[in-house]
Amino acid sequence: MDITTQEAEIYCRMELRSCGLKDFSIVWIEKSRTLGLCMPWDKQIHISKECLRSAELLREVLLHEAAHALQWYDMGKTYIVNGRNSHHNKIWKRYCLILGIRPRRLLAI
Repeated sequence: MDITTQEAEIYCRMELRSCGLKDFSIVWIEKSRTLGLCMPWDKQIHISKECLRSAELLREVLLHEAAHALQWYDMGKTYIVNGRNSHHNKIWKRYCLILGIRPRRLLAI
């Protein structure tokens, strides 16, 4: 069952608000290999329109990216640890568990 972008937008706004990310917006992208991206410096979460195929997929991708936003703030507005990008570290994993999703880097559709 496909979800409309309007339905998804309402759902995403509610979820982001409950995560403390009420100022974030959703940007819909036309990519199939990249399901989501977090741009916390722009207060944006980019989600592929492929995620509109399934409510479960949309939820998992949204919360995966929300965990990245929370991680970015927790780490002092950076993803850098010892000179390296650390996007999927233990802080991110902790936020995934708090948000109720499995901390996994890749999802298959």
